[in-house]
Parts: sequence; C-alpha cells; structure tokens
Amino acid sequence: MNAVSHRAGNTGGDLDGRAPGFDFVVEQRYRRLVDHSPDAIVVHVGGRVMYVNPAGVRWMAAESSDQLVGHVITEFVHPDSIEPMLARIGDLRQDGDASQPSEAVMLRFDGTLLDVEAVSVLTEWGGEPAYQVVFRDLTDQKAAQAELRRAEQHFATVVASLDHGVVVLERDGRVASVNPAARRIVGVTAEVAANRRPAHRGLDFPVYHADGRPVAAQEHPLVQVLRTGAPLSGFVFGVDRVDDGQRVWLSGNCCLLDPGDPARSAVLVSFADVTAQRLATERLTHQATHDSLTGLPNRAHALALLTDAVQRDGSGPGLGAVLFIDVDNLKQVNDNLGHDAGDEVLRITAQCLRRAVRSGDLIARFGGDEFIALLRGPINRLELAALADRLHASLSAQPVAIKGVGITIGASIGIVILDDDDPRDAAHILRDADTAMYQAKTIGRGTSHFVTTTAE
Repeated sequence: MNAVSHRAGNTGGDLDGRAPGFDFVVEQRYRRLVDHSPDAIVVHVGGRVMYVNPAGVRWMAAESSDQLVGHVITEFVHPDSIEPMLARIGDLRQDGDASQPSEAVMLRFDGTLLDVEAVSVLTEWGGEPAYQVVFRDLTDQKAAQAELRRAEQHFATVVASLDHGVVVLERDGRVASVNPAARRIVGVTAEVAANRRPAHRGLDFPVYHADGRPVAAQEHPLVQVLRTGAPLSGFVFGVDRVDDGQRVWLSGNCCLLDPGDPARSAVLVSFADVTAQRLATERLTHQATHDSLTGLPNRAHALALLTDAVQRDGSGPGLGAVLFIDVDNLKQVNDNLGHDAGDEVLRITAQCLRRAVRSGDLIARFGGDEFIALLRGPINRLELAALADRLHASLSAQPVAIKGVGITIGASIGIVILDDDDPRDAAHILRDADTAMYQAKTIGRGTSHFVTTTAE
C-alpha cells in the first residue's frame, strides 16, 4: 500500500499539501478510503507517529488522534514486540517494499492489550523515509484459536482417559497417534508407538479373525475402509501383544477420520479389549460340549459332529469309521474300590484312547463307561484293525495302581465301516456300532468286532 500522502508535508494528518500536478480528486478519494478502512493505518517517520486513521484511534482506545500523533510509536507497542518490529522494518530497502505479515501486541490507552497482525510498507512522508503500517485486529481470531486449543486439549484429555483404545493410522498404515489405553492393550511402550518405521506400521501387526484364522491383506479393516470409504463397526479381531506375545481379542470400529476428503483422510480405529468375555464364553462353550470328568467331547457334541459328518454335501473329509468302546469290568472296580477309583479308570482310559487315535480323529465320552471314536476317512479294514489293536495295547499296556490295587484296563470295541454313499443316519450308525460292541463282548472282553453292513 502506498503512503497515505507521501508528498504531504504536515505532521498532523492533514492531506492538503500536494506536489504540482497532483490529482486532487484521486487524493481525496484515497483519503476517504483510508479514513474509512476497518483496519488501523499508521504512518511513522523516524519512529514518531505522523498519521493514524479513525480505526487506529478506536483500536488504541484513544479519544482522538492527538493522543498518538507526535509520540514515539514504541510507546504503544508491547516490549516483547518492539525488537521483532524493528527487525521487520529494518529489512525494507526500497520505496514500496512491504514486510511479511507478523503478529504484535499493542498497548492501548485503557491499559488493555490488543493482538494485531502488522504489515509495514517503506514509503515517504514530506520527502523523508516513512513507514506505513496496516494493522489487522486478531482479537476474534486469537479467541477462536484459544477456544480451539481448549477444545483440542479437552478432546485429548478425554481420549487419553478412555478405557477404549484409540489409534489414528495414516493411509500407509503408519501410526499417527495412539492413546494410553491402546498402548496398554496391545502391549507397546509410548516410544515404540511413536516410532514410525515401517516395521511398526499398523498394517504390519498380524490380525486374526474371530475363529483364529489370519486376516488376509485385502481383508484388513484399514484396507477395507480406505477402499470403500464405508465405516466398519462391531467386528471382533485378535492381535498378539508386542511385549509378551499373548493373543488378545478386540471389538473394534474403523472409519475415515475425514469422510469429506476420502482420498486423503487418515483412518480412526477404536477398540475395546474383550479377551475376558471371549474366554468366559469359550469356557461356557467348552463346559457345554465337554465331559467334566475326562475333558473329552461329551455325548451331545459327538452326536452333533456325527450328524454333521453324515449330512455333509461332499465338502471336506468324511468319516471312514465309527468305534463304540465300552470299558470292561468297570462295575467291579466301582463295587470293590469305590466310584472314585472308577472315575480314575475312566480318566486313564480317556488319556490312552486319545493317545492311540490319529491326530484328526475324535474321542468322546458317550456316557457311563462308554466312549466313541469318530475316525476321519478314508481308512481301510486293515488300517482299522491296526488302530483297534493299538487301542487295546494302549489300555492294557501295564496295570494301573489305584488305592494300592493294580488294575488292568480293557475295553470291548464295535467298529462300523462307512462308505461315501452310506445311507445310514447318525442314530442308525451308533446302533450298529453298539451292537458290534456287544458282539465283541460275547467273543471275549478286550476284543473288537466289525460291522460292514447295516443292522436289521
């Protein structure tokens, strides 16, 4: 901006002095613009105020320009702002040079302070070098910034105090921010959480589905949200803690931090630790599906698995055989040594059976002294005979000392061989296996009997 009237020679702010040929109309129009400017405009020469417009008078809480004109300008500048002001105008070399906008604090006549943004322009006043300064009131802006800082601090305090983990991830997976709860849940220190090396990106933490399967890269919640822009909520996932490797289960939500700018938005992830609830559910599920004495799957669970296997549509491995196993002479153990001894026999039997079958096979306690084995196919008769011999050998390997008495455990086993197109349902198969087991007992305890056709 040019000086208010850089050829005027008076010091009271009048703009009547003109050089020959000066356009008086233009000058008057310019004077009106300056006088009615909403920004404060001051001209100083040699450090003394030569002119101040009405807005400047109001801003300084003065009664008239006489209180300012003729005074050293630094009288109205806060001490902390004087040195930057002098440095700013000291860099101006040629007529028309303007400084970059910079902040300053002014001392008003009513004793208050005024935050302003100032731009200084090197010009002339009465033939002498002068500085025209345009001030913009920053009061509202400062108040808004202070309110924003308070809101941000309040938000930061709230986020920091949450029990839920809150993490902001950049689009490449780098951790932008993480609250204390998130660090505690996933087992990382503040220093590690702040490390933005690729090895510590959010995408590099293995994530697991609720059933324990690893989440593929294209299924990662962050990738899904970035690809679709749609938020995800209420999904359960597992991560392995950094400090101890323990898996924790989290219920999470994931969304764009700035939905209005999906192409550049970071992603906000919040989650709660539901490990305790999941373990409690797993315990209840285990109790409902397993025998409390032996720890094996119980009758209901075994029946459900057998029913599912015989009703399958050809997908996955089918069953090759079902074994019905009855512990021999358990009644005598109960009668002679008590039911505690009988329970111990059942526990030992369960352990022996579990060790003897193949890794993919299932041993379940069917009830009382009865167990069943579901053998995944394919398995032929010779393999079944060898497996049955292995079961007998495991049970009778050596007498078991219970209450000082040596007990040799034995069992009678009924074996049903299944074909892929076997028409029998689960109940029918179990009846056939039960019948085969009783036939084995009639042959002699500790033996096996096969059934390859349906029982009438």
